[in-house]
Amino acid sequence: IESAMKFEAIIFDIGGVVITAPQLTIAAVEQELGLERGFLTLVFASGWPNNAFCRLERGELKLSQFCPKFEEECHQLAQSQRVLLPTHFSAKALFDRIASDVKPIPEMLQALQILKKSGVKLCALTNNWIDDTRPSLNPLHGLQECFDLILESAKLGMRKPEPQIYSLACQRLDVKPERIVYLDDIGRNLKPAQEMGMTTILVRDARTALKELERVLGIDLCISKL
Repeated sequence: IESAMKFEAIIFDIGGVVITAPQLTIAAVEQELGLERGFLTLVFASGWPNNAFCRLERGELKLSQFCPKFEEECHQLAQSQRVLLPTHFSAKALFDRIASDVKPIPEMLQALQILKKSGVKLCALTNNWIDDTRPSLNPLHGLQECFDLILESAKLGMRKPEPQIYSLACQRLDVKPERIVYLDDIGRNLKPAQEMGMTTILVRDARTALKELERVLGIDLCISKL
């Protein structure tokens, strides 16, 4: 109990932490298109922090504006690497597939319910986008009730790992960084939080991450019962 009192808030990334990672879909699409593994991932990362994807996640572009720009970036990289990008490649189809493939991770949902009862503040901090092609789509996959605070990059105009998004999380939670645990599946997103004083957990798989969270908090999250 004393260990649990040390922390007042837990921040969760969404994709790859609470729901399955979109990277799994991206890798599957690369394989189906006959592309070298990592090609699309490289397009997402190239030109950071002002490429089409970063602008999408900051809400500077909506999905319908992003798709042609991303396809253009794909064609440019394919040309420079002498890679054959199939003519039927569609950014819209890729993002529709990501939206339909991702699923909540049961262990994480159970842990969130237990943590909510413990009285600790729960925050979702997610890099996401505005899908204006399907306005009815819920970008949070119905997870709103799991969290006390939800911070979405596309609504804030800033994205991880920009330091100001972590400062904003602390401000909105009204909790000092030293009293926050933060879980993310991308190491570079954890670095600024760690530098601010947060305790960070790199999520490679849900069970291992939750065991680490149990150790840090001193709370039983019932991992062994699943």
